[in-house]
Amino acid sequence: AAPALHAVESASWLHADGDALLLVGSGGEVRVWRGLPGAVACAVCASAAAILGGRRERLHRASLLPDGSPLLCLTNGTYAWRHNLAAWLPLDDTSFVGSKYASGFVGPDGAPAVPAPDGGPAGVASRL
Repeated sequence: AAPALHAVESASWLHADGDALLLVGSGGEVRVWRGLPGAVACAVCASAAAILGGRRERLHRASLLPDGSPLLCLTNGTYAWRHNLAAWLPLDDTSFVGSKYASGFVGPDGAPAVPAPDGGPAGVASRL
């Protein structure tokens, strides 16, 4: 039988990917467990409370990046957890046009177009 996975609050999002399970708690707790179903280990134990803004921001989607880092898509932007920095990094910063998350779409706020990193159509970084 698989060991029990403990969280300190109720889940607002669950995402399973291969041998990993991502949990985002209602208060911003983020956990990623790896090695399911047998040798389970907690790979990420972080809080997203600061980017959730005291629950003012809505979580639209949570998933795992190819490197296993949690990805949170909120009403105010998209954030990835960087373990080496112990911080959430915004992926849709319009000043970082080299991001692979940049798109050819103009944002809903009418932000000016910027060149795409691969020489493709101009745009701003997407907000999901």
